[in-house]
Amino acid sequence: MPRLGPAVLAVLATAAAPGLAFSAEPRHLALAVSDAQGQFVADLRAEEVRVLENGEPRELAHFERDERPLAAFLVLDTSAGAARVFRTQAFDAVWTFVSRLPAGSKCTLWTTGDRPRKLGALDGDRKAVDKKVGQGFAIEGANTLMDTLVEAAKALSGESGKRRALVVLSGSGAGHTTYSPNDVTIQARRSGAPVFALMYGEGEFATAGSLRLGNTPRDADNLTIVGATDHERILSGLAQGTGGRFERIPSAFGAGSAFESLAAELGGQYRLRYLPGEGQEPKRVEVERLALEKPALALAMDAQGGFNYERLGGSGAKDAPAKPGPASPMAAAPLRIVMKALAVERGSIVMSDHTKARLMAVEEINFRSAFEVASGVAQGAGEVTIGKVNVADVLFVSGVKAPLAMSKERLTLSPIRGELAGGVVSGDLKVDLKGGFRYTTGLVVKGARVKTLLEQAGSAAIVSGTLSGKAHFEGQGGLATMRGQGSADVASCRAENSRVLALLSSVLQVPELANPDFEACRVEFSQTGSRFATPVVKLTGDAVRLSGRGSVNLDTNGLDYEMTLGLAPKLLAKITRPELRAGFKEGSDGFATIDFRLYGTTLEPKTDLLSRVGKAAATGVAKDQVNKLLKTKIF
Repeated sequence: MPRLGPAVLAVLATAAAPGLAFSAEPRHLALAVSDAQGQFVADLRAEEVRVLENGEPRELAHFERDERPLAAFLVLDTSAGAARVFRTQAFDAVWTFVSRLPAGSKCTLWTTGDRPRKLGALDGDRKAVDKKVGQGFAIEGANTLMDTLVEAAKALSGESGKRRALVVLSGSGAGHTTYSPNDVTIQARRSGAPVFALMYGEGEFATAGSLRLGNTPRDADNLTIVGATDHERILSGLAQGTGGRFERIPSAFGAGSAFESLAAELGGQYRLRYLPGEGQEPKRVEVERLALEKPALALAMDAQGGFNYERLGGSGAKDAPAKPGPASPMAAAPLRIVMKALAVERGSIVMSDHTKARLMAVEEINFRSAFEVASGVAQGAGEVTIGKVNVADVLFVSGVKAPLAMSKERLTLSPIRGELAGGVVSGDLKVDLKGGFRYTTGLVVKGARVKTLLEQAGSAAIVSGTLSGKAHFEGQGGLATMRGQGSADVASCRAENSRVLALLSSVLQVPELANPDFEACRVEFSQTGSRFATPVVKLTGDAVRLSGRGSVNLDTNGLDYEMTLGLAPKLLAKITRPELRAGFKEGSDGFATIDFRLYGTTLEPKTDLLSRVGKAAATGVAKDQVNKLLKTKIF
């Protein structure tokens, strides 16, 4: 069998001894080595292995093939959604995995239908294994993948003296859990076993279902609906944090080959011990619980878009040369902080710009998390609830709940759920930390009351109705960096005291135009910095239609729109002055339309409607004069 050459291990900030005291105790690692064909290299020798830590070679203290018997717990998604797309493939896939495990292995099956179920060891011949798998799919229900993962991890902890592995095969559907994401992560990692998770693409549209106790629904406050993205985020995080592997496979048909590869990996493992470099052993601090009550954070932006927290490292001149000095103890021995439980209660955050105008205020922040900090990077997971989010005193979201995940490259809040003006807002927020600060957020709003939205923003309630919409935004700081797009629809839309419609009503001398009813209102928008463009504006009613496109400058409130006003015959008849009616064109649908420009500002809108009507009227008079002069109708 061809050699791979020396096996090189890149080890990142692992620690063996708790406490603050330096320890030169060997560190332990497990690894699997395969050749170019993916086959396990069974005869690797110690002299072919080099250990590199932060690019520096380390002394290998011990190296051997791990011959301990394997205890593998297989968590199989047998929910109703998974059964529809995977049941027929499950028998072959599970048998492929079990039959290729090394001799002496014990594989125990756990299933996720209505509640976690331990179905026992998958031993014996193919028929016996198929029977166990069939029993799992016989009881369908809502997906309790996270709860099953926790229960299986607890049981696996008791398999002492063995190599252990927690293996998960799941679809992409939603589910229920009685645990927070943070609790799932903590419990699964306590088993001490690497997590290997496979997720196939089908089932992403499966709903969470409804858990029941007898004939009573169990969808209560103590149950959390977990989306497909949550399952993937938690499983991939566990795999990375435990030395396992997460793999997304396009289809359930690929589960068998993925399982075959995984079984080979579990069957061919080595274990080693190496000595850390002198002075490089991270000092480890474990905090059982830290609670902060009513912490307040103020973020201030300067005129260049930078925040005050960016200057916390010092206030020296940017170009001042660094002065040499003795190496700090922290540089010699990195600090690793393990925060087992962090609780923040009733916290607040206020963000303001360089004029001290409030950009955002977040109140009643409650936070539960467990994480580690090493080399200045925090990694972990938690749960966030927020009483109220105030965005620039114009948008107010309350009752916000979201799981939180932190890594060295990204901070994620997903899924976000909250209340907006009597409706529901959902979405996610991702903050990329690698290569500079950058955020992306997607929001979906359903059932929000437009009148309430405007009243909360301190604006005149010029529109009423029920709002549904979606939007995506991204940026790197202030308004100048912001980009976004989306759409909004308002059902049962009614306009009241609108400056624009009042202006049109005054010009055309039709009072009914001031407060018309619309069956529906739709706006599609995009944003680039301070320019808010609306390529589609469409207000549709029985008597009035208003459509067009244009933009608003968010810095100056300036308007620039090309619009079309349509009037039904009964409303057109109320324009008594012939010269005003002359500017309208009859349409095939019976509506009479006129184009006009809307400019000025949102507080003082202006229109060229009167001048356009005047031109049309003058043209009409001229045509009549020509017809009279020639005594025949030419125009």
